Amino acid sequence: MLDRYSLDFTIVNIGYDGCSAIQIFHFTIVKYTVDLSCSICKYMINSQQQKQQLNKIQELTYWGIRASVGAIFFVYGMQKFDPIWKQHLINFGFPPELQIPIALAETIGGIFLIVGFMTRITGAVFSIILLDAIFHIRWENGFFIAQGGWDYDLALLTMMLFVIVTGTGKISINSKLKIPKILQ
Repeated sequence: MLDRYSLDFTIVNIGYDGCSAIQIFHFTIVKYTVDLSCSICKYMINSQQQKQQLNKIQELTYWGIRASVGAIFFVYGMQKFDPIWKQHLINFGFPPELQIPIALAETIGGIFLIVGFMTRITGAVFSIILLDAIFHIRWENGFFIAQGGWDYDLALLTMMLFVIVTGTGKISINSKLKIPKILQ
């Protein structure tokens, strides 16, 4: 700013010599533009750094959602290997032969979600399981889980739909391997 004021003062001292005034004024505008462009460059650099930080936070958050749901399904899948689950399946109206396939789907699928492998396919399988749990098993119990309701299953279903829409993310095995998008 000090340079600009001294140049303006010079304009007044030179008098009304049109050529000199235009040259000095043009220099002032160019200098001002350079300063402005440097400010824009600094803003753009800061903005890019902020976007990179935001992307890292988003990726960690996404992995956290994926890993949390994966851990939940892994633990519940491991529980379904217990022979008592055959009786639960019969009580729910399912054939007892589905115990092992359901347990394997939830256990392996949980691992897939945690590590980020075939997440969309896993999300679709888990969504089908959750829809069945909501409408076939828990619907008549009402909304609240305290009465055996479906609110928890709805929350998990929402997270699975998020996984299906978003895909694997950068923190995943799929991002390191060359796997077709359809399998992600």
